[in-house]
Amino acid sequence: LVSTEFHWIALFEDGVQAVNRLTQETVWEQAFSQQQVYGNMIGMCHDAATGKCWVYSGFLVNEVQVTAEDQSIWRCYLAMGKYDTSLLYCQTLEQREKVLTAQADHYYHEGQWELAATIYAKTRRSFEEVTLRFITLGEKGALKRYLSDKLDNIRGTDRTQLTMICTWLCEMYLDKLNS
Repeated sequence: LVSTEFHWIALFEDGVQAVNRLTQETVWEQAFSQQQVYGNMIGMCHDAATGKCWVYSGFLVNEVQVTAEDQSIWRCYLAMGKYDTSLLYCQTLEQREKVLTAQADHYYHEGQWELAATIYAKTRRSFEEVTLRFITLGEKGALKRYLSDKLDNIRGTDRTQLTMICTWLCEMYLDKLNS
């Protein structure tokens, strides 16, 4: 048994298997199809200096290449609810979007609306959907937080949305001053 950062690699007489350490699911298997030529695999070793893993029989030494080991680790951490760690392993904008949206939804359902609003502002979730959620709840503080953070994250070329958000924020602040 060899342990890498995210997987255990196990050697059997008839093959090699990689198991995800976070989920305990088998993620890769390789059967040895020519045992009669090479003999049964009798051992496996790991070179800590290079990170390479080797399997060997009486007649053969073969390298087990571990590539892109962390490509789906973000999904494992997301399923565990470890959003910040999941974000560290995101490799595309789509992955990052899924993690941020799931994190915002989690905080929303937990009743942490201002924190949810801050994270929703970083996502591409529909502006109308998010604002209606907070309006329906009557959470003016969360709505104000969302609008303010959205204003920070919006492109300067989206003049219509910039104008709408600024007008809405001004109205909210004026309403607060009047009361």
